[in-house]
Amino acid sequence: MNKLPILCYIFILSILLSGCETLPSEGTIPSAAPKIPTIVSNSPTNTTGADQIKRANQLYQQGRYQEASYAYYNAGIASRPPARSRLILQAIELAAIIPDTALMEKFYKSIDPRHLSNENTARYDYTKALFSLQKRQPHIALDILNQKYTSLSSGLSKKIAQTRRRAQQQLNLGTEAKPQPLPPVTPQMTPATSQNTNQQQPLAVLLPKQGIMKKIGTQLFEGIRTGAERNTTRLNWQDSSQLDGTTLYNQSLAHGAHFIIGPFAKSKIASLASNGNLPIPVLSLNYIPYGSKKPKNLYEFGLLPEDEAIQVAYQTAKKGLKKALVIIPDTQWGLRMETAFTRNYRAQGGITQKLLRYPKQSTDYVSLVSSFMSNLDNIEMIFLAASPSQARQIYPAIRAINTTLPVYATSHIYSGKSSPATNTALDGILFTEIPYILNNPINTQVYPRLYALGLDAYNITQQFSKLKKGQSLNGHTGMIKIQANGQFHRILQWASFKNGNIISTHH
Repeated sequence: MNKLPILCYIFILSILLSGCETLPSEGTIPSAAPKIPTIVSNSPTNTTGADQIKRANQLYQQGRYQEASYAYYNAGIASRPPARSRLILQAIELAAIIPDTALMEKFYKSIDPRHLSNENTARYDYTKALFSLQKRQPHIALDILNQKYTSLSSGLSKKIAQTRRRAQQQLNLGTEAKPQPLPPVTPQMTPATSQNTNQQQPLAVLLPKQGIMKKIGTQLFEGIRTGAERNTTRLNWQDSSQLDGTTLYNQSLAHGAHFIIGPFAKSKIASLASNGNLPIPVLSLNYIPYGSKKPKNLYEFGLLPEDEAIQVAYQTAKKGLKKALVIIPDTQWGLRMETAFTRNYRAQGGITQKLLRYPKQSTDYVSLVSSFMSNLDNIEMIFLAASPSQARQIYPAIRAINTTLPVYATSHIYSGKSSPATNTALDGILFTEIPYILNNPINTQVYPRLYALGLDAYNITQQFSKLKKGQSLNGHTGMIKIQANGQFHRILQWASFKNGNIISTHH
């Protein structure tokens, strides 16, 4: 086994966990660091910036380093110099913990090294050296740090010195090919480096690497890998694009896997479900039809749209809004949403007073909705199931007729990517949304919800015993809990739009 990447990762993790700082939202830089170093940034330009820093600190303390990294970056973008550069550099340090060199590269683009203070220049060089170590370029790291720095904080000076020593060790290891002992485990490193029998065995991942589902497979795997890298879990990614589920399962067994995540395609999950015996557990990333026969060790988890329709039904009925107008597309997906909503709404004493099934494609949603909403007597709320483009036409048509009726929807009305200019048309609508989107409104993923699904799938494998005993997981896709049939289901958070920006709302 090649020890070089492990040494590099553990080294970076140890020095960052011992020296990465939380950034209070106000104050001045203290002359002496307390026991746990606390660097205080200059006040951001507004209270939103202060809230972002507070949120970033919380995420960092919880060990959610990627989310904290984005939060510090967003706070930096909203702040004036020199706080701007300091916050972005903090984001880069956390990206090195993950480790995510692509994220580091992205954040570097927002920094002009020509206009940094002495301390921030040294910190910039230090993160560049970390970046080089991640790329296994110790000679470049040494070149970057081959200079004298003056008047630095003791914490930063220590980290620079440690990085120089580690770069030299990595350089010697590479040229002489001599095995080096792993660094001693410190209390801060224990969660990331402690091992158990499961971590000694690989975690198999069955997702497509090619074909029409390549992007989906890649995004899901990125989420799984982010979680696995935090715990040094070994992953064995098998391409599911060509082989059936049973063959993939048998290959995973042959490679010594202790748990399997995937497949995503329903046909491959059905292939596994036809087996009478699964020696090791499988967490599929989708669901097969309700009531399908399946073996004991097959568990299902995914972004089930019915979960959200059911949540809307329960929440609105609980608030006493028990006379609904339902607007859904005339498609199989629309029928699923209609069935889930109406069945659970009725169970809570609600009545669907009016139902509009609109065509999947229309050039005139305005006239369609206007004629349907001519009589709104006895209507207390509206449930809308729609895509983003459909919602941006239908919701304004509703508001043109009635400005007071509450309109509820699911996360499907929002792509997950920030676009205030187009989403102002949805200002005021209430909808279910996953925590990852609310915590990362500006994200870099192609499919952010699938990335969050991958993160949660990995976390489920790590908390599996507790979840089977009835505990819930506060995940990136919602509050997750297992049911008696082996399916994991979610309760999402509530969101709305204000000036086209997604906001969290307590509903």
